[in-house]
Amino acid sequence: MFGKNNLHFVPDMDIFVALMEANHFNSRYRLPLPPQPLRFMNESDERFLKTGEEFLGILRRYGFHETSSLLDMGSAYGRLAYGILQGMNFQGRYLGLDILPKHVEWCRRTITPSHGNFQFEVLNIHNARYNPRGLFDARTYRFKIADDGFDYCALFSVFTHMYEPEIMNYLGEIKRILSPGGICVSTFFLFDEARLPALTDAKGSMSMKHLLNEHTRYHSAEDPLHAIAYQRDYMTGQIINFGFGLLECTYGTWAGDGHGTYQDLVVFKKS
Repeated sequence: MFGKNNLHFVPDMDIFVALMEANHFNSRYRLPLPPQPLRFMNESDERFLKTGEEFLGILRRYGFHETSSLLDMGSAYGRLAYGILQGMNFQGRYLGLDILPKHVEWCRRTITPSHGNFQFEVLNIHNARYNPRGLFDARTYRFKIADDGFDYCALFSVFTHMYEPEIMNYLGEIKRILSPGGICVSTFFLFDEARLPALTDAKGSMSMKHLLNEHTRYHSAEDPLHAIAYQRDYMTGQIINFGFGLLECTYGTWAGDGHGTYQDLVVFKKS
């Protein structure tokens, strides 16, 4: 729980602002912000904190509250964790999983000592882009988490770097791990016929001109998992086939249309 002893007030606001601008602390709990070498795409402090706020906002739209339990698959360097710490007096249970050991270790050292309900664990799962020496196969991996163990599951920018058989295994595991009525919030790169002209334009910022099969396209011939996209109806159909109820499928802005998030938002519920 967060009591008054967890908050560190700085009496001189000029000093406080200077520390913030110097990338030392987040605004609410005065935790250090992630060092730049850990961040993706040279993410700024402002963007890091804003992204966490946006992620939390999506979860809250679907009932996430102070005593919920959350499995954050792809927790990275703590975007969602910081969003929760900034945005609410969270007393529930948070478990962050990631295949990048340095990110997990930084979160363990920085967040967990003062917020013991936030735990982080490394997954040594193989990924050709992010963890090529990983020992475990994402197509068959069973998470060491009890059945019906979490109210919510979040996968922000995870399925955008996974092949279809890996996603199918994750969907099965999410179905097992979520409690009845539990909700999964995820992002994808999705396409349909209307999006294809923009996706196959070589000049586009995130073109998907390479074809893996009829429902899978990718951005880079040299690095397919840099960004991989799936045909919308096919992927949402697979989610439904696992017994989930589809709550939302909203296009983001990455393909030049959509709104809200950059990647496409897909939210589904365990029946």
